Amino acid sequence: MAQTLKPRPPARGVRQRGPQSRSATPRRPPTPPRPAALGLGAVAIAVGLTALTTDWWTADAWTGRYALDLLMIALGLPLLIGLVSSPLRRVALVGVAVVAFGALSAALSGNFLLSLFGEWIQSTSLVLLTATVAAWAIGVHVDDRGRRWLEIALISTAGLNALVALAGTLAPSMPLELERVANRHPGLLGNPVFLAPFLAGALWLVLDRFLDRPQWWGGVVAVLAAALQASGSRAALGMLVVLLAAAVRRVGWRAAALFACFVIAGAVIGEGSARIGHAVTTSERLTASSAAEGGIRPRLEEWSASVHAIAERPLVGYGPGRYAVATSHRQTLRRAQAEAPDSLFYDAHDLFVEDAVTLGLPGLGLVLAFLYLAGRRALWKAPLAGFGGILLLGHLFQPQHVALTPLALLTLGAATPSASALAGAGSNAWRWARVAGAAVGVVLFLSMCVGSILWRHALLEHDDGMMDVAIHLVPPWPDLDLSKGVLAGRFGDAASIPWAERAVASDTTRPDLWKKLADLYLSTHDLPRARAAYGRALALSPWSVDASIGLARVEQEAGKREAAIAHLRRVLRVDPANADAKGGLEVLEQPAP
Repeated sequence: MAQTLKPRPPARGVRQRGPQSRSATPRRPPTPPRPAALGLGAVAIAVGLTALTTDWWTADAWTGRYALDLLMIALGLPLLIGLVSSPLRRVALVGVAVVAFGALSAALSGNFLLSLFGEWIQSTSLVLLTATVAAWAIGVHVDDRGRRWLEIALISTAGLNALVALAGTLAPSMPLELERVANRHPGLLGNPVFLAPFLAGALWLVLDRFLDRPQWWGGVVAVLAAALQASGSRAALGMLVVLLAAAVRRVGWRAAALFACFVIAGAVIGEGSARIGHAVTTSERLTASSAAEGGIRPRLEEWSASVHAIAERPLVGYGPGRYAVATSHRQTLRRAQAEAPDSLFYDAHDLFVEDAVTLGLPGLGLVLAFLYLAGRRALWKAPLAGFGGILLLGHLFQPQHVALTPLALLTLGAATPSASALAGAGSNAWRWARVAGAAVGVVLFLSMCVGSILWRHALLEHDDGMMDVAIHLVPPWPDLDLSKGVLAGRFGDAASIPWAERAVASDTTRPDLWKKLADLYLSTHDLPRARAAYGRALALSPWSVDASIGLARVEQEAGKREAAIAHLRRVLRVDPANADAKGGLEVLEQPAP
């Protein structure tokens, strides 16, 4: 006989609810979880990196983004160390090794502080290297909803940059000091060469959404493509070709063809906008003469000099941010003729050449291993992975950037599956370290921002006390001493000399600092010191036009006519149309009365 099962009585002390109890009333469906705090933090960082223009309060678009790099380091390093106990331990360990090797290279560079912080408005440094690795660690902690918010944020800031760039292309004068760079508008990124890869990556993010609603997203595609074309970047054409080829593989040729139609329409609009606003267009910069003047030729010359620099220090390199130290004195006449002779490359314009020179071959190997492992963990079908890949593609022929370089790794990290990334990541053990890191990051961010504000307003208001406070709040850049010298120069050029000497003492490898010091010596008629300072600048930058003209003036004032003529003829070898050299020769070559 089958046994009848009786209902089990409720446990003692547990109140049994009947059908009329309150639990019988229908409950509201559970609300979906909000993005994790780190996901929201990653979104805020991405918005700040791509839309935070600080021109109106620090006189440059670089300072605020550098401050965000400091914040990312403080937030991301504890996360990176916590990932050592997760399934991502291999990537995390290589990332830690990259930072540690960069610190070793900086310590052996001969100027640790400048290798750590880099030069002002020059992105490469140990700070950038560490922020890039830390950004990946932040990215892998972004959850699914955070990824969607991150995509929307990047598309929105790209659209904002595109609209600003198009407005600046049509109207030469813009508010908030958003001026053109080389007659091309940079959007909110400070330079059009950085605007182009960012907009190309945003086009990739829009691709999936375009397939769902082409009638709406087609306009967004056209605006992004128009600003990309108006940026005047020669690399923009190559990026568009790569992007469209990848689109065919991803969505098929029919959908890709429709997408391409909107891209082409936008490119036509951008070309027309540049011509209306008398801005430099991409087609103009693709001409043979323009390409030879500012395109691949200077890069080839730089990379040729880089080979000798790598051979000189192959194991630890010259230190992060010290590329100009390794290559400026190897400048050739052809390089000086192809580019402005007094404009040095502080970045190799190629990520791997840069790392080979500054970190040595072992450091380059670690960077390659980190990029490979981080990319391998990312889901390449995810739009964010493609966005990061496009930004890294731009690093093959353009400088690194305080915003785009960390952003590339942030999005690659965000494209990594969160479940596998966070399993066993030591959240309890590293919770207080993360809180402390966040607090330190906020302090560093605010210190950098406040110091930059005081720096600018001290120059505007001629306030020495405000400048003294700024010097203690920002990294020890020589440019601060020059600014202090500008304030002291109100009482005569001689008052600026001690500050210029202090700037040179903090970085003896910068020819521009030696030239400014030499100019001050010449203004006070201290010819021996002026001659020595100009000579030092010429040793660091062999084809410097400014240094040669300065030496000619020194020799002319000293009565050494033939020496002055020799320096001016050297200038004309580099720049045959130089008006100062021609005028000086006409005066010096006149027969004596």
